Amino acid sequence: MCLVECIIILAVKEAGMLSLQLNVDGVQVFKSTNGQFWPVLGKIDKPFTGQPFVIGLFYGTSKPSSLEFLDDLCNEYTTLRENGILADGTVISLSISAVVCDAPARAFLKNIKGHTSYSACERCTEKGVWAGKMTFPVSKAAHRTDLSFLQMDDSEHHRGATPLANLGFGLVSTFVLDYMHLICLGVVRRLVWLWLCSPLELNRRLSARQVAEISDNLVILKPFIPKEFARKPRPLSEWQRWKATEFRQLLLYTGPVVFASKLPDVVYHNFLLLSVGIYLLLNTRSDGSFVDYAEELLVAFVNHYSALYGSNMLVYNVHNVVHLADDARKYGSLDSVSAFCFENFLGKLVKLVHKPCQPLQQVVRRLLERRALITDNVGCPSSLCDTVPRGEHHSGFVPPSLGLCRQFRCISVNGMYISCTTGDNCAAVDNDVAVIRNILEKDGTVFLVYQRFSRLEDFFTYPTQSSKIGIFLASELSSELFVGTLASFKVKNVMLPFRKGYVVYPLLNC
Repeated sequence: MCLVECIIILAVKEAGMLSLQLNVDGVQVFKSTNGQFWPVLGKIDKPFTGQPFVIGLFYGTSKPSSLEFLDDLCNEYTTLRENGILADGTVISLSISAVVCDAPARAFLKNIKGHTSYSACERCTEKGVWAGKMTFPVSKAAHRTDLSFLQMDDSEHHRGATPLANLGFGLVSTFVLDYMHLICLGVVRRLVWLWLCSPLELNRRLSARQVAEISDNLVILKPFIPKEFARKPRPLSEWQRWKATEFRQLLLYTGPVVFASKLPDVVYHNFLLLSVGIYLLLNTRSDGSFVDYAEELLVAFVNHYSALYGSNMLVYNVHNVVHLADDARKYGSLDSVSAFCFENFLGKLVKLVHKPCQPLQQVVRRLLERRALITDNVGCPSSLCDTVPRGEHHSGFVPPSLGLCRQFRCISVNGMYISCTTGDNCAAVDNDVAVIRNILEKDGTVFLVYQRFSRLEDFFTYPTQSSKIGIFLASELSSELFVGTLASFKVKNVMLPFRKGYVVYPLLNC
């Protein structure tokens, strides 16, 4: 047994429980055929956060024709839930905390009607209105509950029974509204479509000049994007090929900067309602009381969106924005129950197929081989990296008071990459917004040498003062250098140029 496995077993034994998230989704294997995988994935979320792994794997030329492919999962989970898992004489309880899927997969697993039906909403009994497409005007409709779902109180919502009903978790509260699909690939993508391709009579299209200016500004931001981001900004001309992470980046960081003074004020304010609301629901460092305020902002966004673009644009995704705060109340940050990690794993899973013959067998063999090759390497949550080779000159400033020190090009702190280069050199140090100029180590203590911004003001004042949620317009960088220990480091910042200063955002989980 390797060291990693020993640590995991000790952590689980101490907690006496194991909690899992489930994900089920389809992924096409070959572009030239209909062959597709439908994996059942799991991820441990308590007592520690693990990586996705395969529980079961279905292959066919279409999605499974029935829910029978879940029978093995249901039977095994029922046995483990009732009897627990025996580990070195200790019985560990097992539970499923969340099921993370996109809307079609949720409808399939719960055996309910899809997102284009009249009773599609999974959280409330709002009835849809057909307006060339199914729309859901906002109202104070009654909320669905786990009990009402089991009793099938709304016959128009259900197609039939689901085997998941016997597994002991709520089929309303445990099926989260994944914000990767709902917000990033849903609402934000729709907003970009409205600005670029909406009907002319709606009068919300941007001019070619506005689109070109916004695109140029997005490209200018490339050097300022931190290493934690998977992708750099691309121009709006490529929006149809953008990935979910790019729409997320536009919503939370680059959009408020590049859209300022480019979008009409009423459109920009509507965008900010969504941006700030989602930012608060993703921020693990914010007070829990922010969830209620975020919910108010998101409800205001939907109402404002209806007045701005028309009630016939209130499709399933837009309607469900008002229900997102419920998941944040239960799970904390929406990132803790998002499909990003599962989608990333699916991409790696498909790459295990090297030839068209027997794709299912290929994946199973590769997974078994990788399991046999688990190493004993254990990552350190806070470590120095990429040290300057002995004898190589480093131009960073070394305070005379510290004397002879080791210098470092970068440092990893709680998973955040800090360096002295643009994009990764802005952080909150004590109460300062700092630009890191050097990283030193002496006698086991790490020091950050930095300049600080002497002027911090609100970047926006609608729908709230940005400084209240940690977002600033920073300017007047000091010529004086300051020194702080690594213990004074609080969070890495995203620093984007704006006019004569920089917009500074605390970095969320990316």
